[in-house]
Amino acid sequence: MGTWGTNNFENDTAADWIIGFEENPTAVFLLETIQHVFNEDYLDTDISCEALAAIEVIAAVKKHPAVDFSELPTVDIDLLTPYIDQPLLNAAQKAIERITSEADNEIYELWKDSNNLGEWLAVQESLSQRLTAQ
Repeated sequence: MGTWGTNNFENDTAADWIIGFEENPTAVFLLETIQHVFNEDYLDTDISCEALAAIEVIAAVKKHPAVDFSELPTVDIDLLTPYIDQPLLNAAQKAIERITSEADNEIYELWKDSNNLGEWLAVQESLSQRLTAQ
């Protein structure tokens, strides 16, 4: 993976996912991205990065964007507000839990090997809190 940073948009996979989201800016696209996390026995880094980007978009729709979230010039994310329902939020929270779990998880292993695991986990904790903030 290129462009590697602890924030969820500091990687090429998330940047590529944003392009796909701009082409299909729907809650269904967000949910499908998140659900991929649960389809894998061994969680691939790219799937994790895409899911975290989707969850960051949800947090931004809820008016709690990440520091590295930039406006999407072709998408009015406020139009998604009515579609950010409790089942989507629950799926997003469970995905964060899966992504930050040590078991069968490539991204966790990569962060652990980089000695930046604590910083990356703090970013995910912030995301979880922003997701549930009113």
